[in-house]
Amino acid sequence: MLKWLWRRKKQDEDPARKVERLKEELQRKYDERERIRKAQSMLMENPSWLQLDEWIHRADLDS
Repeated sequence: MLKWLWRRKKQDEDPARKVERLKEELQRKYDERERIRKAQSMLMENPSWLQLDEWIHRADLDS
């Protein structure tokens, strides 16, 4: 029943709002990939596993 309601809600969604929602979702995915790329590049520069958390935190602050 909940799945039916969810599908119905999505069908009733305004097309302009749907486009905005999809753009926001794509932007979130892009941002997540960028954070991963930054962390990977920092890891390649200095592959010390002890500093991995610091690099991830720094990548989060940069974005």
